[in-house]
Amino acid sequence: MYQILIFLLVLGQTRSLNPGVKMRLTDKGLNAVNSVAQSLVARELDKLKLPDQDGKVSVRNMRKESLTPPHSHMSPGPTGLTWTLTDFSLSVAFDWSYQKKVWFAKVRDSGRASATFRGVSVTVTLAVDLDGNQEPLLRSRGCSANIGDFNLRFHGGNAWLYNIIKGLFQRSLKNKIRDKICELVEKFVNENGARELRTMRTSANVGDLFALDFKLTESLVFTPQYIESRHSGEFYSKTSRTATPLTPAPIPDWPYTDNMLYIWVTDYTAKTAAYVTQSKDFLKYTITKQTLPAESRSILDTTCPSDETCVGAFIDQLSENYPNTSVAIDIRSAKTPEVAFTTSGLDLKLYGQLTFTAGGQTFLSCLVTLSLSGTAQVENEKLIGSITDISLTVSEASPPMNRVYMFMLNVVANRLVRTVVQPALNDLARKGVDLPIPKGVKFSNSRLAFYNGYLLVATDAIFT
Repeated sequence: MYQILIFLLVLGQTRSLNPGVKMRLTDKGLNAVNSVAQSLVARELDKLKLPDQDGKVSVRNMRKESLTPPHSHMSPGPTGLTWTLTDFSLSVAFDWSYQKKVWFAKVRDSGRASATFRGVSVTVTLAVDLDGNQEPLLRSRGCSANIGDFNLRFHGGNAWLYNIIKGLFQRSLKNKIRDKICELVEKFVNENGARELRTMRTSANVGDLFALDFKLTESLVFTPQYIESRHSGEFYSKTSRTATPLTPAPIPDWPYTDNMLYIWVTDYTAKTAAYVTQSKDFLKYTITKQTLPAESRSILDTTCPSDETCVGAFIDQLSENYPNTSVAIDIRSAKTPEVAFTTSGLDLKLYGQLTFTAGGQTFLSCLVTLSLSGTAQVENEKLIGSITDISLTVSEASPPMNRVYMFMLNVVANRLVRTVVQPALNDLARKGVDLPIPKGVKFSNSRLAFYNGYLLVATDAIFT
């Protein structure tokens, strides 16, 4: 019960177009991603190796001698993400050999050569699709490269002659280098980039029995201002998942782009948690003396010392029928809790039944309403919750109690929930709930705000 209550505080496929959870990477965040990608692809280009080429002129042992790393820019558009690498240069050296049969004689020659490529640019179009499991799949949809200036120089042998007629060789070598650069960049995207995207969480465990679905509900949305992912956000049972009859409400437009990353979590997530845990009869708990702190255990005694208050003092005949024993209180939810995110935080109401037993016998049953208010903050890429207020109202006791005893029962019940439930929930709240972000993303300058129907995390990020 504690795990579910705290989940409601800190916070499948849906059958609605509206997501339960939404993330938006702004242009500011995309620039940070671009900086990391630019550094990584420069390392790959620095390791550029070209295979030997056989033909009229054979090329062997081609190796990179120098590299001026590229500048890069990422720009989202309607069809995906365009990544442009510009203004980089590359120098390579290789051994060459030439052999041709002329009449009855073989003409041979060999030597060294160097080639310098300047003003190189590459444009790659990236797209994120969904695989069969609704998980993101990053892939290149096309690459084009251009070499602005190319200089080929032969050394050794009859190099003076080949430098005169090098136009016969330049185009072939230039095209091979251009194609190899595109091949390397596309491989970087399809392997490295795709691998990093697959580290995005598609679910988060909530205890041992439940989980939160973060799978995408549709392909990523690309606009000139941001990239957006939309997630299910549905709470479900690991043992027997069934769809809930709930649907998320629309998330209002958000015009601000001050932060790199925005994450919306709607109260649909909390409502599905309430629905599922109620349907699985999970919202129940038993309070006994062993669950209380040592200094509070006497409150459940049926026989009270003269200087203390216990439950036996205000329930008729309890101390007479069950002397010198203790009471156990079973709490069970009677219907699906009501939960909402508001500008003040989280509001949660549980409607249940308290059953009091002593000596193995039930002596009192009553209806209760448990009201909780909570808030949350962001720590280590998790939502961390806390309870700001908790209260319990007891009503409709059976057998009936007079007003004085009912008042005293309310006092004792509230003391119990504040002594047992609230500290336990706050301990669990500090464990938090993971947010659906890829590994290697660290938040900075984060803030969290509650609105009617959703909470919003606005944060900058460090992409490692």
